[in-house]
Amino acid sequence: MTTQPTTPPVPDALDQILRRMRLPYLHKAAPDVLATARAQRWDPAEVLRVLLNEEVVGRDAATRRMRRKTPAPAGRLSTKGQQAATVTAQPAPGHRTMS
Repeated sequence: MTTQPTTPPVPDALDQILRRMRLPYLHKAAPDVLATARAQRWDPAEVLRVLLNEEVVGRDAATRRMRRKTPAPAGRLSTKGQQAATVTAQPAPGHRTMS
């Protein structure tokens, strides 16, 4: 039976910064990415690119999940559409009215 090695935790200072900046997807991916980067000697810019990409992908997925939950508003007119409806409801000049 083989066990997977555990990734080292994120340093406390970085953990506090990620929580304060509200980067949950980057925070979740950071231990694995940092361990891989250290083992493979990644360029610091590559580490940053991968971590920020994780955050962007996570936020996009969360946005799609939220949009699926809430139905689109139906039957609402904009103020421009309401103005156009009131203008066309008035009789045109020269037409006789039933008064």
